[in-house]
This record gives sequence, C-alpha cells and structure tokens, in this order.
Amino acid sequence: MPSLTCAVCRQPRDETTMLIIEPTEQEKATMKRMGEDAPLAKYAYCRPCVRLLSTPMTAVALMKGVAILQARGRGTDLETAEKTAGQFVNKVISKTPSRAS
Repeated sequence: MPSLTCAVCRQPRDETTMLIIEPTEQEKATMKRMGEDAPLAKYAYCRPCVRLLSTPMTAVALMKGVAILQARGRGTDLETAEKTAGQFVNKVISKTPSRAS
C-alpha cells in the first residue's frame, strides 16, 4: 500500500489511515506571509498526531517543541530557540479564532 510521511512525527504511514489536508491557494498565500517558503500541495497527518493536535494544550506544547528542535537543528542556542518558539506559539494563539464565540 502507498505510504505518506506524517507532517508532524515524520513517520511513514499507510496512506489510507492518514488525514490529508490540501490547502487552498488563499491558505497557501497566508502560509507564505507567515514565513512558509514553499507550502506543499498536501499535508498528511497520522492518527496519533491528529489526536495530539486536536487538544489545545498538547497542540501548543507540540508546536513549541517542534519550533525549538528546528531552531536547534539550525545551530541556534537553546535560550534563543526557546524564546523564539515562545513568540511563535504566542503569535499562532493570537491568530487562532476562539471557540467560545
């Protein structure tokens, strides 16, 4: 069976078990404005990661952790990586519509 790589955990999974999101052109333009160099045509997410991302508290922690890992992988010192990741998460939260409405 064809497999795809999860956009979060980077594990290959059976395509039939993945949540696949295909951003619209408008969403891709927004992604570029937020710093994404080349948005993909589709993003695949495995079930365990979808569960994590569906819970706000775990989603925020996961996004922050991924941002820190990416920054550290580019040679950024830990203090700067943590500060930048915190700013990123705060920006995402500020742009996320509230469910309370």
